[in-house]
Order: sequence, then C-alpha cells, then structure tokens
Amino acid sequence: MLDLTRLLSGRHGAADRLRYGVAVGTVGPVVVWNLTPDCNLRCRHCYAAARAADTDILSCDEALRTVDALAELGTPALLLSGGEPMLFPWLFDVAERARARGIRVTLSSNGTLIDTEAAARLKALDVAYVGISIDGTPKVHDRFRGVDGAYARSLEAMRRCRDAGIKVGLRVTMNRQNVGDLDRIFDFMCREGFRRVCFYHLVATGRAASIREDALSPAETREAATRLFELTDSLTAGGDGPEVLTVDNHCDAPWLWLWLKERNDPRADAVLPLLRRNGGNASGSRFLCVSWDGTLYPDQFWATRPIGSVRDPGWTERWRNPPAGTLLAALRDRAAHLTGRCAGCRFLGLCAGNLRARAEAAGLGPWGSDPGCYLTDDEIGGTLP
Repeated sequence: MLDLTRLLSGRHGAADRLRYGVAVGTVGPVVVWNLTPDCNLRCRHCYAAARAADTDILSCDEALRTVDALAELGTPALLLSGGEPMLFPWLFDVAERARARGIRVTLSSNGTLIDTEAAARLKALDVAYVGISIDGTPKVHDRFRGVDGAYARSLEAMRRCRDAGIKVGLRVTMNRQNVGDLDRIFDFMCREGFRRVCFYHLVATGRAASIREDALSPAETREAATRLFELTDSLTAGGDGPEVLTVDNHCDAPWLWLWLKERNDPRADAVLPLLRRNGGNASGSRFLCVSWDGTLYPDQFWATRPIGSVRDPGWTERWRNPPAGTLLAALRDRAAHLTGRCAGCRFLGLCAGNLRARAEAAGLGPWGSDPGCYLTDDEIGGTLP
C-alpha cells in the first residue's frame, strides 16, 4: 500500500509507524480477515470468489480466540472483509473484542447492508475506518457488482458512515471499464467529503481470473499510476485533503521515485528513504490473511498457498519462527528465491518482488517476475543512490 498523500505532501498519517520503520518480528502482522464467503453481490473481480456460505466458518468462540491470538502476536491492525463482512453473524463481537485488545479495526464492505443503525454501532465500537467499494460510474459499478442498484445503496452507506462520524473512503479496483474516470472519481470524493480513496490494481485471482481482458496492460497501468500521482499532487497542493493510496502493485513505489526524478523534483530525495523503510510487498512477513474457515494465507490473493490454520495449536509460534524450507521462511528471504527480472532489479528493496500471487496466477510459479511490473529493463538496471 503506497500512501501518495504522505509521500507527496509530507503530511504524517496514523499508519506511518507501520509503513515506514517496522521490521519483521518487532510487531505482529497486519491482518486481513475474510470472515465469511457469503455475499449478497456477485462481483466480477472478487479475489475471494464470494458465494453463499457453504463451508465451515469459524464459530463465535473460535473467532474470539483468534482475536486473542492475534493480540498476543502483536497485530496492530485488523481489516475485516469477506465476502461481505456484514453477513458474518459475529462481526460486532469480533470488532468489540479486537478493540478491547488494543487492535485497530477497519472494515472493507460493499456497503449495501450498512443501514443507519449499523453505522451507529460501528461508530460506537470505534471502528477506525470503513472502506466501501465503488467501481466508477453507476452503470459500470452495477455491471461489475452483478446487481442493479448496487451503486446507489453503496453511496448511501458511505454517506451514513460519514454522517455518523466514521472515517469513510472509496475502494476502486482499476480496470479498462473505469480507468478513464479517475478525474471524475477525485471530483466525486472531494464533493462528498470522503476522507480517503484506495486505488487497487486488479489481481486476476479468484473470480477475477475470468476477466483478464479487463486488466490494464503494463503501459496502461503506468499511465494510470502517473495520472494518480498528478491528481494527488494537485490535491495536496491545496493543503489538507483526503488520503490517496495505491494498492497491490508495488512497482508504484519505484515509479513514483522515478517520476519525481524525471521532473527534477527535490522531493525525490525525501521519498526514497521512506520507500526503503516501507520495503514493498509484505505478504507472509508483516502481512497475513485469515480465511473464513481459519486457514492462513500469506495474503488475501494467494488462496492456493495455505500456511497453517488458527485451529492448529502452535500456529502463532510457527508464524514467529517459520521452519526452514517452508513458504513463510522463503518469503522472509525473497532475494534468495526470486527469478527473472525481479532477481536483478535495483528496486528489489522498494518492491520486494511485488505480488507472488500475480506471478503464480500467470503461470510463472511462486518466484517468477510479477507480470504487473511496468518498469522498463533500462529503469530496473544499475544501482540506487
């Protein structure tokens, strides 16, 4: 996750400690918890391939014990997702226990089930942030979500959360259907008074594997990232504005530095050490995914690579000290395993080889170069200052 607002404006944010300076082992992982596979929408790009619940989800007791284990592990932040987390029967119990254990709680939702009462309850539980997915114009959004009227219901939920005093933001998955609307999305966000927007790069896993034709090419991705830099720079120049982040393509970090360097922008010198401290992709090192049945994964996109289960005794110790030869151990020593362009890239310390799930989904194995990288061979060669 790249905080463009922080990097371009210098404005400090609540997550600075986690993004710029926390080493592996000094604090527990940030956790995405897909609470349930159940969902009331049928989104074309769902990495979880959400569906009607037909599996053994964690019981309330198991879920609360998992929260306690995460607290003991030192997890600083917990993102509750799904499927649709509002359909998880013990959502509020989990959120309440996590807050009681000192864990920052955020919610990722399609918003269609957040009524006024639910928004008030989330506020009472001190949920720090609610991210609601919006995929562009109403027509584009409803088509991607598979349900007519989904856009209007999601927008109303955002307004309810905003009016309840909860920090709320947009989650936009960029693709060929909405990439032409970036300027309009910024205007919409500012007009509505929403405080954050996260632009996600499409990852062709789960149900999204069937819409590869909607994924941006490397050249299109680079163009979109550049436009986000420009829009964020213009927005932050006016003073206090909403946060803008990009997610799930870690070559955005070196490209931001190169973009600043090409413009002879003195901010490049201040940005580079922050990018180094961030370190790029943290799947399996500073980041962990818990699935609805308790299965653990390095991240939410890599559901083909289980690394344990919260139902197994000792899983927290195996997280802290992964046995030699395991995927977790290898993810914490990536330079010894990455192949192709990633292996010799001068930006490895800024990107960490990007998303391993994207490389494997493209048939390149767990250590091949991420095809989402849009940097040229010339740009990745040489050394960093």
